[in-house]
Amino acid sequence: MATIPRLVFNTSGALQLGLDGKIYFAQVGSQYLGRINEPNNPAATCDYADSAFYLGGMVSRYGLPTFIQSFLIPNFNANDGCFGDSTFFDIDSALITGIAWDFGDPGSGANNTSTLLNPAHLFSDTGSFTVTAIVQVDTISDTVVQEIYIYPRQSIDLGADTTICITDTLLLSARQPFSNYLWSDSSSADTLLVSADTVIWVEVQGVCDTVRDSIRIFYDYPIAINLGPDTLICGKDSHGIAANIVQNAVIQWSTGDSVDAIFVYETGTYQVNAVKTCGSLTDTILVTFKPIPEANFFSDTINCFDNEIVFSHPDLDSTTYIWSDSTTKKNYRVDTTETFWLAAFNECGLTIDTVNVIFNGEIISELGEDTTICDLDTIVLDAYSPGATYLWSTGDTIDTIMNAQVSQLYVVTVTQGLCQTIESKRVDLSNVLCPGIDCSLKVGNVFTPNGDGVNDLFRVRSDCDIETFGLNIYNRWGQLIHHSDNAMYGWDGTVYGEPASEGVYYYELVFKDTVIVAVDNLDFRGSITLIR
Repeated sequence: MATIPRLVFNTSGALQLGLDGKIYFAQVGSQYLGRINEPNNPAATCDYADSAFYLGGMVSRYGLPTFIQSFLIPNFNANDGCFGDSTFFDIDSALITGIAWDFGDPGSGANNTSTLLNPAHLFSDTGSFTVTAIVQVDTISDTVVQEIYIYPRQSIDLGADTTICITDTLLLSARQPFSNYLWSDSSSADTLLVSADTVIWVEVQGVCDTVRDSIRIFYDYPIAINLGPDTLICGKDSHGIAANIVQNAVIQWSTGDSVDAIFVYETGTYQVNAVKTCGSLTDTILVTFKPIPEANFFSDTINCFDNEIVFSHPDLDSTTYIWSDSTTKKNYRVDTTETFWLAAFNECGLTIDTVNVIFNGEIISELGEDTTICDLDTIVLDAYSPGATYLWSTGDTIDTIMNAQVSQLYVVTVTQGLCQTIESKRVDLSNVLCPGIDCSLKVGNVFTPNGDGVNDLFRVRSDCDIETFGLNIYNRWGQLIHHSDNAMYGWDGTVYGEPASEGVYYYELVFKDTVIVAVDNLDFRGSITLIR
């Protein structure tokens, strides 16, 4: 049996030798038992612990409770741990016949209990856990309770490298429980205020880990945008606008473009917005497109003698129009030969357009009444009008045609400038109207009215019995300069008593003989040359 060393106690009470070879001491009024851990050593080295065994809230008296006097259950051994690591439990008692552990960790499910003598447990969370061990020695059991603390792991993430505005600061935080800190500037606070373009690192030293992270801080500068003043564009269909942003920025135009410079094609207000670290900035510009007034609004024109022509000025943006009659009306009406002008002006310039309008004389074409002729003969259909074009129902495009050897209606469309008329004549063939006679017309193409008595007159010669006759002479501008109803008379080459100039003139010959027949292949319209 161990020798009890002589000790000096603060109180009195019973001593009891435990199965673990240690002597336990009942301290009156205390919730703990004292214990001599090395009873075989001299007093100075016996290792007495005044509060070695907790009585679970009960108060000790002079003696120990009724139990096998040689049995006392020691506390189990377990250290505080780190989250993610297993905690190992150890209880030193060779006489234990059974044990039931409760780790106070319901989050671990079925792993919250164990019957192993020296188990290991992986706690499901951090914090304080109350671990209970019910120890069985033969038919006697006792309960041992101990607090275990599981510490969180240390981690650090300062974030990705970042850019901040030159006028701003950035607060970096490494704050977490149970940790010490060392920053790149040798400071030891849990935060660091950054105000320079640099690389920052921090080391976090904790119960469980020592971790380190770094971040690069870049500084940005404010945006500057200047689209310039509002702009007037004259005579062009496009204009370039540049934001002139020298820094990298996210650019968005009101047109949907995202580049530094754009081209615009119509009048409008255009806006650009630039966004970067230092904020956003917006600028606008009004671009006005205006045409330079055109110099040629209208072309010189020839109009039909009995039609009015209406000229309308265009509607150009912000352009003022003035006619030659000093009015600003939309339309200008002309019903006679006239020269007029239209002036147009705006901020981009002034133009004036002068227009000549000539009205044609009346179309004089006349085919005459429907007629019946001998079925062995032909009749000339003459639609001639000076300066005109022709389209017959037969497909011909000349001024004079001869009827075919069939009865039919002849239709001709005569067009002169903007004027147009339609003439028609029906020609029927009959063998009843065949008198059996024929005649001829002779027309020269050159005459010399110089008074020498030779070929001084332009005259039609005929052996026909002419019933009606008409001769018209026209100059090259289509003006009538001579007319005669008598086949015996000719043209002496004068106009209103004055000698006509040398040149080419045009004649129109209309006649009707008494038997209402015409002679094949005679030309009743043609040209003559006057030579002096």
